[in-house]
Amino acid sequence: MSREDPQMKIRLPEELKARIDASATQAGRSLNAEIVARLEGSYRTDNDSFKRELEAQVAVILTRADTLSLRVDLIKSRMDNLFTRAHLISSETERMAKAAQTDEDFAKAEAMIAEYNKIQLEANALGEQAKQLIVERDAELQRMNSLQDVLKAYREKLETALAQRPKP
Repeated sequence: MSREDPQMKIRLPEELKARIDASATQAGRSLNAEIVARLEGSYRTDNDSFKRELEAQVAVILTRADTLSLRVDLIKSRMDNLFTRAHLISSETERMAKAAQTDEDFAKAEAMIAEYNKIQLEANALGEQAKQLIVERDAELQRMNSLQDVLKAYREKLETALAQRPKP
């Protein structure tokens, strides 16, 4: 700090002034330097807590996005299983239909076709679920990117402010 820095008069309760004097003496600083250091420290603490809050939000979003991705993978696995079952049923139904000679044989083939149709409906529902989860995950990732942009801009602003601060 220099003598050209702006000056201001403030009123302090006697008890507070005595505490600041004691802290300044203990730290080996003048009363003015102690007040400046404490004020700057309070702003630094605000900045650190803001940064920590943003980082915590990013971590929560990443966890949610990972969870959504795992759910999508699980649905894809279930769909693969359903498609395999559908293929097996289709092949078996075709074989049964060719070999069918009685009404009972045809009834069994029709039951297999009904099961095949049920599997197709389930697979379609899972496909829709997967699409919705992907949309949710992408929204979370977009939100995270926005928070990271805010954090980056804030960090740059702090670095610029620190760089422009006059040296003692």
